[in-house]
Amino acid sequence: MTLIKILLPFFILANILASDVEVVARANSYGSFNLPDSSFVLNSTVRNNSKGSIAFSFSSVIEEQMKMGMWVRNDHYPAGGVIHISKAGDYISDPFINEKGDIVFTVFNELEVVAVYLYKNKKNNLEKVLDTKDTSIFLSIKNPEVNNSGTILFRASFRTGEKAIIIYKDNEFKTIATDKDPKIAYLFGASFIDGNNIALKVREGSSLAESQPDTIRLYDKRGHFTRLNSDHDFDENSIFSHFNNTIGSHFSSKYFAFIAKLRNGKSVLVRQYDDSFQIIATEGEGGISKLEYFAPSVNERGSIAFRAINASKKRAIFFFDGFIFKEVLTEGDLISTDQSTAVIHSSNGPAFGGGLTINNNDEIALQAKVSTKYKEEPLGTAVLSVSP
Repeated sequence: MTLIKILLPFFILANILASDVEVVARANSYGSFNLPDSSFVLNSTVRNNSKGSIAFSFSSVIEEQMKMGMWVRNDHYPAGGVIHISKAGDYISDPFINEKGDIVFTVFNELEVVAVYLYKNKKNNLEKVLDTKDTSIFLSIKNPEVNNSGTILFRASFRTGEKAIIIYKDNEFKTIATDKDPKIAYLFGASFIDGNNIALKVREGSSLAESQPDTIRLYDKRGHFTRLNSDHDFDENSIFSHFNNTIGSHFSSKYFAFIAKLRNGKSVLVRQYDDSFQIIATEGEGGISKLEYFAPSVNERGSIAFRAINASKKRAIFFFDGFIFKEVLTEGDLISTDQSTAVIHSSNGPAFGGGLTINNNDEIALQAKVSTKYKEEPLGTAVLSVSP
């Protein structure tokens, strides 16, 4: 396995470039923009694709009840539209969107999985691909994804206690990996990579203890796997002592990225292609004070967007495309909104919420809390599209 060290102090000079920020929608307790009047975006991860489609889940007061909804902006809804409203008491997962504009998400409550929905962009049609009768064996369905071939991937917890990585297509389920395997202690969230292949972190062995070996595996659709990386508990030559739980990958790329901890205790952001990996960012170096736990996002060309706290102890969004390393958006930055100039600011809690996504045009979709320019009044949560 090959390690390539990236010298970030050189690339960080590109930070003088300006970022282009678009407010896609804004949720507020009163007077939202492109959303129902009284709306809220909490810890939702905003998704986008290279055709300009953007999707996210939100909450709103509808008929005097708090309900969740799924919002999308695409050719059918150029100003954005709501494609699904849940029943009161039901929750909607973060969406996943492919390059065709198809969107998959789950609806669930505290007792069961209610349904898995698939929005078909070409037909502008939302269909229930799995409902309670199909999902009754599952206690939960997490992190659904759909690739360009229409295969749906998710991590399932069965009522029997088993956890598995499942793909679903043409009314058939296929188990890719399961913790019933005596060599697997735990399966973390899985993502498509390079077509129908699947990348995920696996805790190997028979115990959940941190001392057990962790590996990053690449599975094919038949369930065969290779190990792409491993920690020191698996390989004494590994420079890593720990991997974060979620891998950032793209269904049309061999690139993937993850946050790991070195054996010296420092956390690093890593980009990998096949068995060669690069350390992109290291805590305490190159303008990065601390890497946040949220998974990095990778596009087809291997560009990365990620959340971190900068050298001034402010939360920020960073971008790397293999040449340019740039801080693109930071707490305290001014942006133009439907309410004129606003500042990225939160008087209570982090200004940025949830994860982010980078599309093949290097446009980053995310959410941020905003206030009036001089912080007199909060303006809610803005869903943003940022071009580095």
